[in-house]
Amino acid sequence: MDVEVNFIAMLVAVAASMVIGGIWYSPLLFADVWLKETGLASVSKEKMKAAAGKAMLITFLSEIVKSYVLTQVAAYAGSTTLLEGATLGFWLWLGFVATVIGTLYAFGQKSLKLFFIDAGHELIAFVVMGAIIASMT
Repeated sequence: MDVEVNFIAMLVAVAASMVIGGIWYSPLLFADVWLKETGLASVSKEKMKAAAGKAMLITFLSEIVKSYVLTQVAAYAGSTTLLEGATLGFWLWLGFVATVIGTLYAFGQKSLKLFFIDAGHELIAFVVMGAIIASMT
């Protein structure tokens, strides 16, 4: 199957996911709890700022890959509406993201609270990205 990639839809989905992450992990929502649960609350602001650029670059590149794969899967699934894309995002999150995060966090002895914060962010991001990509195709 030859999939026509809508790069505008991909970029909109990437931007939406980055905004969602920025809000999700901000002091408005889960920053303080996330920092405590990850053990990063005691890390100096200077070290956090020094690592932020690399982390943001990796996040941006990851979001591009995520949006490209969502574009491919949406085409194969025939998802062309907002609801179909959101549903696709949910099932991909449940089948691949939540299960991987859950397994890693179980063996890493991370808290259930941290699981819900991180997996919840990915749930919203996948649903929104799927909806954007499918509806813009």
